[in-house]
Amino acid sequence: MDRVGLRFGLPRGLIALAFGVAVPSWAAPPGVEDAVSPRDERRPVVSLRAGTSVTSGAAAPELCLEIAPWSVFALEACGAGAAPVGTPSAPDVAHFRGKIHAGAVTTPLGRLAFGALVGFAELEVGPDDAGFVFGSARGGTETAGPEVGVGLSLAADTAAVPVVMELQLNVAWYPFAGALVAPQAEVQPSVSLTVGTGF
Repeated sequence: MDRVGLRFGLPRGLIALAFGVAVPSWAAPPGVEDAVSPRDERRPVVSLRAGTSVTSGAAAPELCLEIAPWSVFALEACGAGAAPVGTPSAPDVAHFRGKIHAGAVTTPLGRLAFGALVGFAELEVGPDDAGFVFGSARGGTETAGPEVGVGLSLAADTAAVPVVMELQLNVAWYPFAGALVAPQAEVQPSVSLTVGTGF
C-alpha cells in the first residue's frame, strides 16, 4: 500500500464529527441557561454566515453553513467557498465540525451562547480533489487532521430576519503538512468572525 490514510467521499458541506454532552442545571452559574433546554427560536435551524478567518497570520474570506436542530449541538462546515471567493495564491483551509453548546446567557442584544468545537480541517495548497485524506498528503497538495476549538455566538431577534454572529478560536493539527509541495506548519491556530442569517 503506497498511501496510508482514510478517504471520505461524503458531501463536503454536510460533514462533521459531533458529540453531545448535557450540562446539569446545578452546574451552571447563575443566569446561565441549561444547554439541553428546548430549542431557542431566536437561533435558526439552518443558517449561512460570512466573514473573515485568520489562520497562522493569513486572512481569508470564510463562508459557514450550520445545521442546528437542537440546543445541545450543531453541525457546521466552513471554508473559503468557490474560486471567486477564495485566494488561490494562499493555502486554503476548510473546517467540518460539531458544535457542543455548553450554555447561554440572555442579554439585551439577544441570546449569547458558548461552547466547544470538535471535528477536522482540510488544508490545501493546490487543486482540490473529492474526498479527504487522513494520512500521507495526497499528491502533495492536500491533507486533513483533527481540530478543536471554542466558540461564542449571539443570536439576535430582529423584527425582519434573525441575525447570528459568531466568534471562534480553533487549533488544527495536520501530521503530514510538512510533506506538502509547499510545506506548512503541522499545528495551525485560527480565529474567525462571521455574521449571517437563516431560517
